Amino acid sequence: MPDLLLTVAHSFRVPGLGVVALPAEAAPRLLPLDLHTPLSVTVIFPDNHSESVTATVEEVEHEGTTQRGLLLEFTTPISLPPGTRVVSTEAMLVSNNSMGKPYLF
Repeated sequence: MPDLLLTVAHSFRVPGLGVVALPAEAAPRLLPLDLHTPLSVTVIFPDNHSESVTATVEEVEHEGTTQRGLLLEFTTPISLPPGTRVVSTEAMLVSNNSMGKPYLF
């Protein structure tokens, strides 16, 4: 099952780089990841149309507040309406057979 990374509240285009997607609240699935970590993701638009792209974990500072979001690498400029969901298409949990418990990496 896909892992929801964030639901878009705001987004903006960064010419030459892609689209930055920011959630309304902290995105807890992004917190343990290093900045600039590349991820394979699927963007699911409110009309359920989806597109698979590469994303990187980024931090954006605005009015003294720092927030984590994703920089999405679309091949053509695109707009992300609020409510768009970004899900990981990679396994975020890996089983550690020696301990029998999953761990984050």
